[in-house]
Amino acid sequence: MEYFFQGSLDACLQDIRSSSTLDQRLTERELLSFALDITRGMEHLADLKIVHRYLSPKHVLVDSSLRCKISNFGYASGVIDDKSFYEKGKSSCPERWMAMESFLMTFTEKSDVWSFGVVLWQMASIGDTPYGLMTVDKIQGKLKNGYRLPKPASCGQIAYEEMIDCWKKDPSDRPAFSKLVKSLHALTDNVKEFMDISASRELAYSEVK
Repeated sequence: MEYFFQGSLDACLQDIRSSSTLDQRLTERELLSFALDITRGMEHLADLKIVHRYLSPKHVLVDSSLRCKISNFGYASGVIDDKSFYEKGKSSCPERWMAMESFLMTFTEKSDVWSFGVVLWQMASIGDTPYGLMTVDKIQGKLKNGYRLPKPASCGQIAYEEMIDCWKKDPSDRPAFSKLVKSLHALTDNVKEFMDISASRELAYSEVK
């Protein structure tokens, strides 16, 4: 099996988060490259009519060349049925990344798009837990009432608008992964529109003071 020297994307984000200086190991441009790798991987799965159902930073691996690859296909469509997916228990179901319709066991490419939006949010927030300390029941209720994850301090406005599009209530209104590839690639000329790590760090320092 391939060895992923950098571990998971989640581990990489936590590494940046724990850094004591602004000279973090990964740059915004590298993180944008990660996002593009994930989007292209999900576009490939969508072309194959495969629904991942458990996309999160823990299930994205980073190799020695800083290329991201999607992992953990144990929940993917065609591998297990919906009933066994849910009965694995709340501790293992990805509620914080799940689309609204997925709480009713509906999984499609567009529910994976919702999950991808949450992954982008975690990248922009440098590893924050989606919805913080909210319980799953509270998350479901707030989502139904229109609540969405707030814009992280380090997140560019354009990138946040892409996330909001991923979280549209009607799955048909969410972008396809092919469109997300184009949208994110357009940010390579101005990576600060994706995220600015220093903005998040400076805000954290001011709050401590």
